Amino acid sequence: MSIEVQQKVRKAVFGSPNRKAVAIRLSDAASDDGSGIWMAVETIATETELSERTVQRILHQFVDEGILVLVREASGVVGIGNHYDMNLQAIAKLPQIPPRGRRNRPAKDGGSDAATGDTVSPVGPIVTGDTDDMTGDTVSPHGCHGDTRTVIEPSIEPSREREGARERDRSFDRKEGQTAETGPDETPKGLEKRFRVLEFGSGGKSIPWPNAAGSSSAWGLKQFVALSPEDRRKAEELRDAYLAICPKYSSGPNKGKPRPVALGVYLRDRKFLLVEAMPKKAESTDSKADRAPPFGPAWGAKRMALLLEGPAELPARSQLRELFENRFGVYRRTDLGMALRFAERCGVTVSRDNDLAFPDDFEERELARRTLEGFPGVNALDRAARDRQFEPVEAGFVALAEAMEPVPVGTDMWRRWEDWHADNHLPFVPETGNQRVVYFPKGGPDGLEAFKRAAQAATNQEAAE
Repeated sequence: MSIEVQQKVRKAVFGSPNRKAVAIRLSDAASDDGSGIWMAVETIATETELSERTVQRILHQFVDEGILVLVREASGVVGIGNHYDMNLQAIAKLPQIPPRGRRNRPAKDGGSDAATGDTVSPVGPIVTGDTDDMTGDTVSPHGCHGDTRTVIEPSIEPSREREGARERDRSFDRKEGQTAETGPDETPKGLEKRFRVLEFGSGGKSIPWPNAAGSSSAWGLKQFVALSPEDRRKAEELRDAYLAICPKYSSGPNKGKPRPVALGVYLRDRKFLLVEAMPKKAESTDSKADRAPPFGPAWGAKRMALLLEGPAELPARSQLRELFENRFGVYRRTDLGMALRFAERCGVTVSRDNDLAFPDDFEERELARRTLEGFPGVNALDRAARDRQFEPVEAGFVALAEAMEPVPVGTDMWRRWEDWHADNHLPFVPETGNQRVVYFPKGGPDGLEAFKRAAQAATNQEAAE
């Protein structure tokens, strides 16, 4: 997930709420450069609450408009969709949403009538068909036939719009017996604030609801308000517990993250009651068991287990050059400098005639690069280790700590593990700093088969729970 890409998409005007919802959901799966979006139409439709046909139509529109680049079509494997890259240059050229406070602002010059001070009164003479003789209506300032002058007084009755708005507010307050006197948490503003916590988490104590950016906040808030006060409290209290029992993504950029229903569906169908009905697990005797120190046995066990699961789906070796040419072509049409930098990063030479010269080892280098980027769970562990932060580790991986052994930095065993990672195009552990010992599976690379079986059993146990 890239916050930078999400911000660019949110600021752009896509022309309709449905197109915006799909674009935001796609940005949630993109890397910082907009690449690496593997999403099935069914997944997007479920999480944006749109029909699959609508999602398909919007995706085709985005490809035709250059907003998306179809890198590779789906292979037919269930759950694995097309591979897209998001064209950030094309998104930057879309109309942008004006900053708050600048919408519908009247023009400073020429926007109002100097005589009336408003923006509605007509400017210039009015052609009415009246005559200026004394037998009919005149345009004289003395009025009709010189005797009377019609003056239109403003209505003393409140406007229908204002009265309608007041009635809607009163209706909202009356829902479920709520009034402003029932407390700040049950007023319209209080309910909306509580819903935002459900949607985006609370100050780092809980994660945002997955794919909240691609769902309808207004519809979700409506479902929250429709609950009874007691059910609203349960929905809030059991939110994180529900996310913990949800199935996880097994591949792609969201691998390992919870895959719940949309927040509005969670509220409408009262999914939180499922958590309440589940038997309670025994409390852990070790309060720190869920957060493992970097480079320690539980940290190392989880990291190695994720590496052995393999990266997100990789393209076939024979497709790598074609994929590069497609992306290079998109960059060249929008920004030649970006295209040349992309080619240089991949070791490809570009002639003055824009002919591409691939190095002999292009496929090996490209597969290695894509492999390193295909382990989001490992990358999260490495980022936490570089910042010397404890990282959450599931109970199944904690149990694997007994299969790990300390390996001093710089020893022969350390170099054997370095070589094994390099030979398999896998990311090695980050810089250890003052940490002089890192835990790896017992027996070195030659003993990985036993660890792999134990890791598979732990993974299956986590999925069952």
